[in-house]
Amino acid sequence: MNDETRQQLQLIASTGTRPFADTADALLRGELDWPAKEIDQFIDGFMNDPYLTRNDSPE
Repeated sequence: MNDETRQQLQLIASTGTRPFADTADALLRGELDWPAKEIDQFIDGFMNDPYLTRNDSPE
């Protein structure tokens, strides 16, 4: 995983709703073994659908 992908996953882990954040954490820890293309699609889905994927309220 390249540095840009890692940074984007770290952003998702810290700002995403729980399902996105948990998935990003698992990818960063190596608990999920996804092909690069699938990770790119995951990141793209997060970046292009902020209404459904951002966690603006504190838990």
